[in-house]
Amino acid sequence: MKICVLIKQVPDKNSPLTIADDHLSLLDSNITWVSNESDIYALEEALLLKEAHGGEVIVCTLGGESALQVIKDGLAKGADRGIFISDTQFNSLDILSLSKVFASVFKDEQF
Repeated sequence: MKICVLIKQVPDKNSPLTIADDHLSLLDSNITWVSNESDIYALEEALLLKEAHGGEVIVCTLGGESALQVIKDGLAKGADRGIFISDTQFNSLDILSLSKVFASVFKDEQF
């Protein structure tokens, strides 16, 4: 069994959020980024499935350089490997376009 867990990096709930001058985005200079808590639960469940049935657990994230920490955390928790997708052009994509990026990366993985 081959399980992929998508983990998103999100602002820490205690980080101060400041609106940028363009009134459309947040200033990320003072934001502490963490792995999404619900995604971590999914990783823990995937690891339990792996323990019970064998297989491989792969963590995957998409984002800037700071998102690489998500992969490191997943590997530290017991994932077998990680897939890090990073490109500045992804910052402006909608959810459908992002899902197509993931699909193209996963097409040969056979999860």
